[in-house]
Amino acid sequence: MPDFTSGAAGAGAVGQVIGGISGANSSKRAGKNAKKQAKLAAAAALAESQKAQALNTQYYDQNRIAQAQINEQNKAYMAPYRDAGIAGQNQLLTLMGLQGGNTGAADYGRYAKDFQMSDFQQDPGYAFRMSEGLKAMNAAAAARGGLMSGGALKAGQQYGQDMGSQEYQNAYQRYQTNRANQLTPLGALAGAGQNAAQNTSATNALYGGQMGANSQNYANTQNEISMGGQQRASGYLTGGQQAAAAGNMGAQNAMNTGFSNAGSSLQNALLMNRLFPSSGGGGNPFGNLFNKPTTGGVIGATQPGLGQSLYS
Repeated sequence: MPDFTSGAAGAGAVGQVIGGISGANSSKRAGKNAKKQAKLAAAAALAESQKAQALNTQYYDQNRIAQAQINEQNKAYMAPYRDAGIAGQNQLLTLMGLQGGNTGAADYGRYAKDFQMSDFQQDPGYAFRMSEGLKAMNAAAAARGGLMSGGALKAGQQYGQDMGSQEYQNAYQRYQTNRANQLTPLGALAGAGQNAAQNTSATNALYGGQMGANSQNYANTQNEISMGGQQRASGYLTGGQQAAAAGNMGAQNAMNTGFSNAGSSLQNALLMNRLFPSSGGGGNPFGNLFNKPTTGGVIGATQPGLGQSLYS
């Protein structure tokens, strides 16, 4: 019978060791490949995150420019009303003799006082009627030959007094009407300018609030995109490390299994060779296990050694 420790038994043990080594190499390669793919996936996740951030920045910049243009356009629409209001306010301050008016203007403080006699005497209606009335009286007196007579002078004096009495109230009303006609439009212009200024301020405040909110949303979105990319990349890398660790563990297990199986095969071969030692011939295929001793021996009388029969 052939020796169990040689030939097939040895080849089988070697094959099991080689199989274990091959399995270990395959497991390591699989782990390394998984780790490599995980790194590529992590890099792709970060690249996509950066691309998304760049696109978000582009949208933010476009919106910021558009909002700025709208704000400037709104201010441009209100600018003429604001400028007219400033001009009206300046003239109003001048006529009223108030601080901020043009102190060098001829009409500075013109309407800052009550109606006075000088205003009455300068009233165009009164002066015209007085002049025309005196001309008519002089013409009539001249026609009668009494141009410089006492009667003519007395009549002129009386006419002037009557005209003054009649025209004072008219001159006062004309003064007040003219004053209102000048001050009211200026006040309206100043009011329109004030409204335009308030609207401009409100527009600026609205624009500032919108841009502040947009900036905060932009920052939050950028942070979310970044965190999302980092989390995905971290997940891929963690998975790759776990796969690599699993590959190493699998390789170790494959090596252990191969060597363990090889050891078991060799141990079994040695045991079988001990139980069935080679007889050196073609006799009993079970060796000397069931051969009777040639001289009176007792089964189990002696402890058989390697290659010995139980009956030796």
